[in-house]
Amino acid sequence: LLYTGIVFSDNGKYDEAITAYKEALPFTKKISYLKGEAATYVNIANTYQYKEDYFKAIQNYLNGISVYEKLRDSTNLAISYTNLAAIFDNVDNFKDEELYLKKALEFSKQNSVNYGITLCDLASNNLKKGVYNEAFNYLVEADSIKKFYNDNWLNFQVSRLYGEYYYFLKNYQKSVKYYETSLTDVEKLNNVFYKPEILGYLGNIYSKLGNKKIGLSYLKEAEKLNIQLKSRRNQKFIYQYLSEYYQKSDPKLALDYLSKSNKIKDSLNYFDNLKRVTYLENEFEITKKDNEIVQQQLEIAEQQNQLLESERKIFWGLSLFVLLGVVLVVLYFVSKQKQKLKDNEIIILKQKAKQTELEKLIEAEEKERTRIAQDLHDGVNGDLSAIKYHLSNINQDDLAKDLIKDLDKSIGMIDASCDQIRSISHNLSPYAIENYGLIDAVEQFCTKLNETNTTKIEFQNHGKVIHLPKFIETTLYRIIQELLSNTMKHSKAKEALVQINYQNDFMLITVEDDGVGFDVNKNKEGIGLKNIKSRVDLLEAKLSVDSNKTGSNFEIEIDLSNYI
Repeated sequence: LLYTGIVFSDNGKYDEAITAYKEALPFTKKISYLKGEAATYVNIANTYQYKEDYFKAIQNYLNGISVYEKLRDSTNLAISYTNLAAIFDNVDNFKDEELYLKKALEFSKQNSVNYGITLCDLASNNLKKGVYNEAFNYLVEADSIKKFYNDNWLNFQVSRLYGEYYYFLKNYQKSVKYYETSLTDVEKLNNVFYKPEILGYLGNIYSKLGNKKIGLSYLKEAEKLNIQLKSRRNQKFIYQYLSEYYQKSDPKLALDYLSKSNKIKDSLNYFDNLKRVTYLENEFEITKKDNEIVQQQLEIAEQQNQLLESERKIFWGLSLFVLLGVVLVVLYFVSKQKQKLKDNEIIILKQKAKQTELEKLIEAEEKERTRIAQDLHDGVNGDLSAIKYHLSNINQDDLAKDLIKDLDKSIGMIDASCDQIRSISHNLSPYAIENYGLIDAVEQFCTKLNETNTTKIEFQNHGKVIHLPKFIETTLYRIIQELLSNTMKHSKAKEALVQINYQNDFMLITVEDDGVGFDVNKNKEGIGLKNIKSRVDLLEAKLSVDSNKTGSNFEIEIDLSNYI
């Protein structure tokens, strides 16, 4: 019955959905299925909210929240508070909406997807208040979470709100791109509630961009779907957009649509007033319920005080008897704890010694790389430049044509050798790390590889860049360098991707290609993978490798909290 109600609700049949939910409720109570009981209350509340019956919606949300609090279900508490916030949005009380959304945000920290969805709701709240910078910041954070998870609802909300954000800024080219994505997302969700809204925005934007034919098709589809949904607020905007569409080509039809929009607008004003009255009634009922709860809490506190007094007397009678036993137990556990601490200290010292040894080895390797790079640049490269200078100053007038041709060829070979030495020197000691940091160094390295290899390498970075100690950035650069070198040598790939994602205190590095792949079990003892694994272990990071006939994927996850 519960799932039957969900199907009815998703298809806009709200009365049938409520009937199914109410029939399911007694069964959940009978079998003491608390989670099902709470979910049923919340689904009833959601459906009443769609019907704009906010009084019954609040009642059922409170019932559901009460059960979820017994279960200590933070995930569903976050969702319920978010839905409760939506009621305040419907009565244009954006301040209280934001208050409940931030409460939901606290409960959703343990679930990244719910956290991202709540960030989207906060972005929507700020868009309605006209605080566009704050809205954009919430959207960027939600978008960074979306990249780590494949959740259809989160994908839809992010794309929809990006579209709305750029629509308010009148950047219609960007807005239409995100709304087209959100239309695909909402069709995956099979959500009839949001689809007319998305179609209406698309129709209006395409009309503004001059593509009247596509604009009208979207607007007509939105009008048709919304007739089934019976949403007055959506219908008002759809008629308004149709009026704007026909304003020049058919003024009479435009006036007709404008008249329909204004009529619905007047109706909505009436219902908005009713909603505000209902909101005030709800506020009174909530306050009344809160007072009853406080009174019950006072009575419980009084009973607890009496119980504590009785227990205190018993306690003092038994305390002398058990004191000696408690002291012995404490001494035993203290001794065990000291031994455990000593054992942990030994383990930590061994780990630090191993890490220090590896750090010194890598540091020595980097110094030697730098020295060789400097010798190549100052020594061999300088000698080749001198040779080129002398060859260039030879008087060619007295030379035969064949000798002149060989001379020019020799000078060209010297130039190519200088370029190759310069490239080797740069790879041995990436100066961009010292001067600009990891992101620019990796991007430059990918650019150079694209100039000399057939494999097309794309570099991306997402999130707010966190600058790390040079030793850490150099180690990460060497890992990426080694992975790309292996790709160039062995993968036969046409395309490769290097991606660096920052999210709070974590960094995720991805290197993938569409090559022939390799047998991970056979090659895990290879020198290249061993070098990469030792550097990853030094950073106390996690390395995952996946490879098959369609390509290879390397992911490195690093906890940055130890370095910032």
